[in-house]
Amino acid sequence: MLKVSALSKVFDGRGWKAQPVIAVDGISFDLAKGESLGIVGESGSGKSTLGRMISRLIQPTKGKILFDGEDIAAIPPAAFVRRPQRGRIQHVFQDTAENLTPHMTAFAAIADPLRRLVGLKDVTGRVCELADSVSLSRDLLERYPHQLSGGQQARVGIARGLASEPDLLILDEPTAALDVSVQAAILKLLHRLRIDLGLSYLLITHDIEVVRLMCERVIIMRNGQLVEAGPVRTVLAAPQSEYGRALMAAVPRLETSHLDGQIDLRRRQSAASRIMPGPSS
Repeated sequence: MLKVSALSKVFDGRGWKAQPVIAVDGISFDLAKGESLGIVGESGSGKSTLGRMISRLIQPTKGKILFDGEDIAAIPPAAFVRRPQRGRIQHVFQDTAENLTPHMTAFAAIADPLRRLVGLKDVTGRVCELADSVSLSRDLLERYPHQLSGGQQARVGIARGLASEPDLLILDEPTAALDVSVQAAILKLLHRLRIDLGLSYLLITHDIEVVRLMCERVIIMRNGQLVEAGPVRTVLAAPQSEYGRALMAAVPRLETSHLDGQIDLRRRQSAASRIMPGPSS
């Protein structure tokens, strides 16, 4: 469904003698329909810039982004918003300031992309359906972002992303700002939605355990370059690159397992363990 080829982004430097900044340097990968691919790396590795290029929020310097065979990198961002592919690729941000507008209620935020769909008459009904799909109580729809908890804001952002019935969701640190229990609930939700709707995910994160639980494949980025790529179990169990080994060595001690189709995450701490129940609960 998605094929990224030699994608690069160079930003102009600031100041009189500033040098150009290479944020992404020749990244290539592909993503099948229904697949979940994790993109990991430290801050400044270029992973978020990569995601923004794929969702056409910023223009690549060079390279191709083939979506169902069409090079959407050749379409300027301003023109892309009017193309049919725009609704099929949606971006969910970590920062609620980017997902949600402060002066719009949760209902308005979810309804906004729906109003652009030709032939949709019952916007209210569809907003309620989307709220139900992300387990967001309907009585919260008239609240503004500052009146919602972090987990509720995340659910509104996901519902908004689902409004145009996308094939691909780009999830940029979707749970990073949440505490462990809320993070678990959101990961369960994303896991269920992917199965129910047949979605493909590009999951951008610094959390190795989230990738281990949610993705089939992973790529590791550093300084804008692809350092390592492959199946999650192979790469995370025995990374081949020096950076990959250093990254895995820095991961807190965690235990993960899949039981009866459920996701079970145990975060071992000095005093006690916290458990994330599976998506069926």
